[in-house]
Amino acid sequence: MAKRYKNINEGVIDKLLGLFLTAKSKGKESNWISRIRKTDPELADVWADMDATIDRQLQTAKRGYERAGKPEKAKEIDAMIAQYKNK
Repeated sequence: MAKRYKNINEGVIDKLLGLFLTAKSKGKESNWISRIRKTDPELADVWADMDATIDRQLQTAKRGYERAGKPEKAKEIDAMIAQYKNK
């Protein structure tokens, strides 16, 4: 059975996505998700899943570039990951 989601204004989604990506770029996404978890654990789970998906996709892209013989692109992804994981 499909899960039902709450209706949310698109402006709210836009604002949340902006806040999440800002936190992720600063390496503080886990703190951001933890604050949401205090008020809405289900919503926090959605954002935690999104965080994990972004990380997985970056690793997949890096492996793809390495296999395609494009190490300079793989290094760009390494730099991107290091930028937000080391803050």
